[in-house]
Amino acid sequence: MMAIEQLLTTDGILDYPDADNPSRGTTEQQFQEWLKNQNHVLGDVVKSTIWQPNTSYAEGQVIGSPNMTPNVVAKVTTEGITGSSEPVWGDVGESLNDGTVSYILVPQTITSASLDDVTTGTDQYKAITPVVMAQLLKDIYKQAKLDAHPVGSIYESTSDQSPTDLFGGTWEPMEAGRVLVSAGTASTGTVYNAGDKGGEEAHKLTESELPVTKITVSGTTEEAGYHRHSIITKANEAKNTSPQPAFGDDGDKVGYTDYDGNHAHKFSGVGQFGGSIAHNNMQPYQVIYRWVRVA
Repeated sequence: MMAIEQLLTTDGILDYPDADNPSRGTTEQQFQEWLKNQNHVLGDVVKSTIWQPNTSYAEGQVIGSPNMTPNVVAKVTTEGITGSSEPVWGDVGESLNDGTVSYILVPQTITSASLDDVTTGTDQYKAITPVVMAQLLKDIYKQAKLDAHPVGSIYESTSDQSPTDLFGGTWEPMEAGRVLVSAGTASTGTVYNAGDKGGEEAHKLTESELPVTKITVSGTTEEAGYHRHSIITKANEAKNTSPQPAFGDDGDKVGYTDYDGNHAHKFSGVGQFGGSIAHNNMQPYQVIYRWVRVA
């Protein structure tokens, strides 16, 4: 590493001799030492900052020249010794050779990039500040979340916060009370097309949907009605009756038929049950919030 001498001031150097005071005045030796110091310091500064011919430069060293475009300097990419003639300098970003030295031209003053500069990416030499970087990362993260939910995506949550606030884009709440079914042909053969709707919360069974149920009522009543009838015959008619009835107190004759008429009744009928009320047709569920991205 090059050691820079301390620059001597003019204190005591511009002190002219005084004939009345021999102790005063700068000697020739002192003036020569001062001139050598000025030359060494100036040479070191020039060598480290301004292009010089036939001069050794180290990698990473930055060199300037009055012949360069304003705010442009040359950064050494390959160490070596410069040529005898100053090269023709170009614009920022260009590379060139000088003797055995290689350079890349870079901006002398680094300016801060705005968010637009970073987004467009047109200036690779502007510095990104932490504030701009933080906003850039935030925007990238937000865009990544939105890209992960393209139009047609469905978002579900137990929170009612709209995904528009979370990801951006345009989202609409989906119709309440519906479950999702995959499109395609089910193992049962049923075909489900995307966008189709079906099903019902409650269903009233039709007669054809009822299970086959046969109700038969039949039987026989107990036997009853076993009886006989009495026959009363006037006395003057008794001779013509058979069998001969017994005589009563009044002279009439009383007779009885044989016992008969015992019988039973058969019966049958058809009944019904049910109230024809629609029954709950829903699976166990938990209610959440659901949106679909539309734009």
